[in-house]
Amino acid sequence: MVFAGNFWKGSTEHGLSAGFQREGWIVREIEQKDFLATGSTLPEKALARLTARIRAERYEEAVLSTLHHLQPNVLFTVKGANLSRRLFEAAYKMGIQTICFWPDYHFDYKGVDIEGLLASSLFITSKSFQMPWLAERRPAGCTAFIAHGYDPDAHAPILRTVTETDYTADIRYVGNHSPAKQRWIEGLYEALPNAKLQVVGNRWSQALSHPMASRLVEARAYIAADYALAVQTAHINVAIHWGKASNGWEDLTSTRTFEIPACGGFMLHIDNDEVREYFDVGTEIDVFSDIEELADKCRFYLAHDETRRRMAQKAHERAVPAYSYHARAREIVELINA
Repeated sequence: MVFAGNFWKGSTEHGLSAGFQREGWIVREIEQKDFLATGSTLPEKALARLTARIRAERYEEAVLSTLHHLQPNVLFTVKGANLSRRLFEAAYKMGIQTICFWPDYHFDYKGVDIEGLLASSLFITSKSFQMPWLAERRPAGCTAFIAHGYDPDAHAPILRTVTETDYTADIRYVGNHSPAKQRWIEGLYEALPNAKLQVVGNRWSQALSHPMASRLVEARAYIAADYALAVQTAHINVAIHWGKASNGWEDLTSTRTFEIPACGGFMLHIDNDEVREYFDVGTEIDVFSDIEELADKCRFYLAHDETRRRMAQKAHERAVPAYSYHARAREIVELINA
């Protein structure tokens, strides 16, 4: 398998690649950031913008060259950024099965040729609500739903036991800013002004008012062990999603749905039928539908430590290893074999 994507520890690509290898596949990874790194300083970022198109072409050429050289059974990508229909058609002519795993709630991304990706042999989405839309555009049997998961190499408890002095937040949210998420966080902040509420992610410092940002924003990013420790040392981890796309699509679950329990954290998740398929509400996780309910449940679980710990343990046992990306890779291999 030639696998093109971003393989940082904790990513979907990293988890799936390791899972494929556990299933006996030889995986040749092609790291996108080797060609498309954006830089850290302002001059580096400016240069990256000016040369983005050339570097994207070099990335695709590297993938194509590797296909010619190795003649793999499968070309696999997650989201397929900067890979065009031309590449998938070339792979098809070489007799290579092409597979795209799509873990996002909409398709409107710069650098993504969605029509090219839809021409792949197998298109897998982690969003169940996209299946009817895909069924109108894809032949029967060429589209599948496989849920998100967690990366076992990154998402696991860091501490053997968590004492009260280990907790660094009453309530924590780890994820990049969006307007919908901001409404949840501001509502929670107003409802529980004395709770230690912490947010981690890009753009929060710019989006929140300065007084609120200085109190709530903990860091721009946590990944791998830092992420796992942040989840495990929060009394409550809130699972909220990006908000609605222009067509009305909205996340029901996301990677954090599975990462939080895998890290040993207690999870309060936006309520929907899909999350209830994966976890028992009231015994493993709990859910909420509006700010008032979220605030009420935060108050309850902050006051009931043993209940919260017991539920987090049960959710961890449910998720590990059943909801790992290693398990998801096994599902994909079964589709390939079929």
